[in-house]
Amino acid sequence: MTLEALTNGAAEEPELRDRFIQTAQDETKRLSRLIHDLLDLGRLEAGITALEQQTVKLKSLINRAVQAMETRMKSSSVGIHIDVADIELQGDPERLLQAFLNVLDNAIKFSAPNSKVFISAYKEGSQAVVKFSDRGLGITDSDMPHIFEQFYTADRSRKGSGTGLGLAIARRIVEAHGGSITATSNGTGKGATLTICLPLESRSLV
Repeated sequence: MTLEALTNGAAEEPELRDRFIQTAQDETKRLSRLIHDLLDLGRLEAGITALEQQTVKLKSLINRAVQAMETRMKSSSVGIHIDVADIELQGDPERLLQAFLNVLDNAIKFSAPNSKVFISAYKEGSQAVVKFSDRGLGITDSDMPHIFEQFYTADRSRKGSGTGLGLAIARRIVEAHGGSITATSNGTGKGATLTICLPLESRSLV
């Protein structure tokens, strides 16, 4: 429709033309992200993506995720509070970073303005537990069973310009490391917490 408008004369009006071109660029970027995420998830689901196995310093990895999202947090007026223990585990650092970024992106997206996202990590038995808590609307009972599904369209988990695959990809990465990811609601208007559990010991990654 945007290209049609340009063809039908909108190109003769500079302000209208610029707005339509920006819309077309945004849509192209969104479709590109969608294709990339679909391919990524497909490879993970098929088990054909080779995951590296290295010693991962959890605090360093979470700091990288926070730094990468700094501009996004500022534009959304969302702060951050980090309480992460010094933990080392075995895994693929870049894939785990991708999972953390996707979960953090979700937390920022649904945070109330001028609130904070809380990230904590600690050892529990033979696992590392990482929690991402926001102060948004929370998750309804009807949405809760579905938020890690591909393309789920509930407002809380799939609102905005995302592809609807971020949490699905995060889940697959975590499960490929022998871990789990779960969600809990902190109550209406009190936000939600996504919890990632990862084994500390090495395992055969798929």
